[in-house]
Amino acid sequence: PDHYCPRPDAQCALRDALLRTSCPTLAITPATAISGTAGLGKTTIAAWCANDPRVWSRFADAVVWLAFGQERTALEMLRSLAEKLGQALTDTERLALRWKDPSELRGEGEIIDKLRDVLCDKRCLLVLDDVWDERQVAPFKQLCPPTGSTLSLLLTTRLHELGSMFGELQPLLPLVDDDAM
Repeated sequence: PDHYCPRPDAQCALRDALLRTSCPTLAITPATAISGTAGLGKTTIAAWCANDPRVWSRFADAVVWLAFGQERTALEMLRSLAEKLGQALTDTERLALRWKDPSELRGEGEIIDKLRDVLCDKRCLLVLDDVWDERQVAPFKQLCPPTGSTLSLLLTTRLHELGSMFGELQPLLPLVDDDAM
């Protein structure tokens, strides 16, 4: 946004947390969560990070943004992810994966299985924005295939406990008075 106030320390800490991995064959890196009260800029800083060239280079196959809010369910957002990833598949990949339209997939388990097939050899970042409940996040942690993927999650949440439950917490502090509007 026009009124965005850069936060280089917070931006670099978040980017570095996303780019860091303890093992090159790690299938899913720990989720990174930004927590803090409403209006702190969690979504804005996550968007900055998701658009950083180094993040795009690391997650070259896809950076996917999923906006949750209080009302969205994991099933709804899994379908949205399947739709977004399905659009990027070639006809050959669709045939090999026996890809179905996401609306035809029944239940979280079937969607997770299909998404695992698509993500098995991909370097992807999934941004789960404005999550409110562990039931919204838990199915996304199941997307990791046993080997060959570097899938990372970036969560934004107002709930500190939720962020720490799913990964490395990156608390976002309020701006100092001179920087605040």
